[in-house]
Amino acid sequence: MIKVKIGDIDSSLSGKQVLIDALIDSRRDVFGMSIFRLYDGSGFIDVKSFSKNCRDLNIHDAVTARVFLKSSGSKFMGELLSFSPIPDSKLDMFKKLVKENEMLKTAPRTDSFTVNSQCYNNLKNKFLDAARLIKKSILESRLIILKHHADCDGYSAALSLESAIVPLIAEEQGGDSVKYFYKRNPMKKPFYEYLDAIKDITLNFDSFSKSKPPLVIIVDNGSSAQDLISLQKLRMYGSKIIVVDHHIPAFKNGKFLIDDFVDVHINPHIVGFTSDITAGMLSYELANFIRDISHLVFLPALSGIGDHSSCREFDNYVNRALSSGYSLDYLRKLAKVLDFEAYSLGFYEGHSIVKDFLTDKSKQSALVDLVYPYVESLESKQEDIVKNSVVKEDIGKVKLFTLDLDSISLMSEYPPPGKISGLCFKMFSKMPNIVVAGLSNSYLTIRTNIDSFDVSELIRFINSRLDFGFFGGGGHPHAGTLKFAPIVKDKVFNLLKEFLLRFDWHAR
Repeated sequence: MIKVKIGDIDSSLSGKQVLIDALIDSRRDVFGMSIFRLYDGSGFIDVKSFSKNCRDLNIHDAVTARVFLKSSGSKFMGELLSFSPIPDSKLDMFKKLVKENEMLKTAPRTDSFTVNSQCYNNLKNKFLDAARLIKKSILESRLIILKHHADCDGYSAALSLESAIVPLIAEEQGGDSVKYFYKRNPMKKPFYEYLDAIKDITLNFDSFSKSKPPLVIIVDNGSSAQDLISLQKLRMYGSKIIVVDHHIPAFKNGKFLIDDFVDVHINPHIVGFTSDITAGMLSYELANFIRDISHLVFLPALSGIGDHSSCREFDNYVNRALSSGYSLDYLRKLAKVLDFEAYSLGFYEGHSIVKDFLTDKSKQSALVDLVYPYVESLESKQEDIVKNSVVKEDIGKVKLFTLDLDSISLMSEYPPPGKISGLCFKMFSKMPNIVVAGLSNSYLTIRTNIDSFDVSELIRFINSRLDFGFFGGGGHPHAGTLKFAPIVKDKVFNLLKEFLLRFDWHAR
């Protein structure tokens, strides 16, 4: 009788008895039988037993199992005929072999990036660690929860990763198992809020893989101070966490705040680069370490268009997309349509619609033809309102354009307030030294073309002068959102003006 690794089992062994050195990964007792999941680092196999002798087997036990193999489609199952514990004298060697098998099985398919980038090279070890953790989590039958910001960049990032993760789950667990081991959830807020953490922990407890903490992947969010308590909550329940973000990460006492609570943090800022390298670009490269997704090269290009990127990496992705048959005009339309679809889907996953967007070029084109003119008409009407309502004033060397967002936007209708501020900025962006302030009852959106302006500095400035009011916020250096209690609305706006007067700004 031959001894085999689980990962080497194929159709030639169906109907035969084999020996397998393995750990008991999980156990279920149903209808008078026990189902054990055997794991040896190269893969897993479910084996059933009606024998009373198996009642003493527990999770994490190391055994040599005699198994009769059966094939069910592309998946193998077995009957546990007998077992013997691996002796203590051989246990260390066995565990070493399991680790070696894992290292081989979870190795990234490549360690090369699709475009030349010093930023990516500086982050390579983090990419490799993240790819290995994703593959290991699939191998270990963990639930993978993918959280992403509900905008063009967030969706571009999530869809790249989904296209790499889902096929691998289907290969390892069987095609019908994807719904048990993978969930994707958009987030409307620009941070991973505490309620999301509670939902994700509860989701894992209710899942098929509840015996193990999940892997939570957060993209285009996750690195701010607002994310910290939610990440700590996940960590308290043993979750594995990967953050792929391009917003400015919270930094204190010489380190990035979230790094103590996540397994991998990929962010261009931690190696001295800017937000122009988007979450969609980072996620595309990470996904490509797991599986070849070169046919989706339009996604990192879309993310850059959606977030108004300006960097060498973005130019390379656009050129590759153009070489694949896309035009720049079509990509811009597609980015706007994806943003609208993201807004309309809200918290809903929309797997079927998203699949069409990725895999059916004719439906993708039809969607652009249908939705793009509609979005353009909505934005055109909004621009007319902006032109007739924006308040312009000079604050020192700065031209401040202020919008009363509560009076010029419709609740739960497109375009949302942040997009309205963006439309106003686009209208006046060719003028030097402008700041667009979209003022609502409890938040302030900022858009600017001033090179030396930094939203983070504005937040620190206001924080140092405001004694109360739940003030906070974040974003990119030239675009962000400040939140506050309505009672301090006027104080925050006056402090913005004071901030603009205090510095010698230089036009972008």
